[in-house]
Amino acid sequence: MVIAVLGLVGLFGLTWALSASRPSESKMGSDNSEGHRIYVDHCARCHGDDGSGNGEEARWFKTPPTDFTAGQYKFRSTPSGMPPLPEDVFRTLAEGLRGTGMLPQLHLSPDQRWAVTRYLLALLPPQLQNTTLEPVAIPEPPSATPELIDLGRTLYADAGCVRCHGTDGRGMVATAEELRDHKDRPITSTDLTLTPRKRANTSEDLFRILVTGINGTPMPSYAGVLPDEQLWALAYYVDKLAVEPMPTADIPAELGMMGMGMGGMGMMRNMPRMMGFVGEESIAMMVDMPAARAWMMGRRMGRGRP
Repeated sequence: MVIAVLGLVGLFGLTWALSASRPSESKMGSDNSEGHRIYVDHCARCHGDDGSGNGEEARWFKTPPTDFTAGQYKFRSTPSGMPPLPEDVFRTLAEGLRGTGMLPQLHLSPDQRWAVTRYLLALLPPQLQNTTLEPVAIPEPPSATPELIDLGRTLYADAGCVRCHGTDGRGMVATAEELRDHKDRPITSTDLTLTPRKRANTSEDLFRILVTGINGTPMPSYAGVLPDEQLWALAYYVDKLAVEPMPTADIPAELGMMGMGMGGMGMMRNMPRMMGFVGEESIAMMVDMPAARAWMMGRRMGRGRP
């Protein structure tokens, strides 16, 4: 059973982790010592002691842990090339990134997540710190009519999406093999047919990504390139492509040995699928057990990230 393997999280503690409203920016304070302590205890194993993404557990993941010192935050509400807002960092800590090793950090209180947020922003390159930014505007969405979705299908080809994501959205095209991230590492284009996605699981989030781009990757911003109606059309069309469940990654044998006393390797391989973990979340379950416990309890209570 899930509870037998992962253990119980105190119901009172989980309640405040899930239901408390997001702390205001004023609660970030001016001292990073608390955020640093929490970071060392809960984040450094993957992201490294210095925040450069080279932690000892990073080796397990195909999706590299974020290098916080590079300033290349992928998922933000700010314009292309800009650092994130504190709220953007907080959101990732609270919600995680589906299919990756970044699980929601619901075992941390909102104030603790806010302390980590401040610490991570202090790791930005000096030229990106203390910038005054506003989130990109998200206009009122039009109705997702068949005509608008058909327009999105046309724009998907005309705007160049097919060059990386392919005509069917699966991303397996020759051009995609040449893609590199900001560290010149080979990366794969997103398979848009799989669900859930890392962050773009609503039309609004898809619209936001089209406007902001994804820093550190070849995914550009279409702000000023396409008008809002066309951006919504493209977002609606891409949203419709997600029709297949993301498969669950196999747990490496060495990590799976950690569960041998709890039902054997066979159980460890099947458990993530039973619990709804997708992609590399199955590996993260073994690396970040406190986060996995808190997230699973939240889902059993019908709350937290779906």
